[in-house]
Amino acid sequence: MAREVAFDNANSTSELKAVGSALLTGNYFLTNARFRPFLGAGIGVFSLAQTELSISKGGQEQSKSVLAGGNKLGGLIRAGFKTGHFQLSLDYNLIPNTVGVAVFNNGQVYGFVSKSSYFDINFGLAIGGGRH
Repeated sequence: MAREVAFDNANSTSELKAVGSALLTGNYFLTNARFRPFLGAGIGVFSLAQTELSISKGGQEQSKSVLAGGNKLGGLIRAGFKTGHFQLSLDYNLIPNTVGVAVFNNGQVYGFVSKSSYFDINFGLAIGGGRH
């Protein structure tokens, strides 16, 4: 996952080291057939790693900042299907934005917003159990 940061009249690049989560989730299966589409949701804690941030304006580096990591309460929504013991889903992880300030080499101060939410694709395999 990469974190995107938007500045007024400035470009930035950032790199996220890691993200982890612990979520309580539930799925609602729409049919009882062998092919079972479902919708789901969850809530829990996302742990975001510290991010280094480089800001440039006019092609020249103006500032190097660090966006602090930490734990944030968030959620997810998902849609997918299960067939036999295989499951595939598309999840959207909802994580609150991070708001901060970057100080440039010339003393200018910019506020920024880092969007932390992201999509992911999950593939699962159930071992044991019954038909579903």
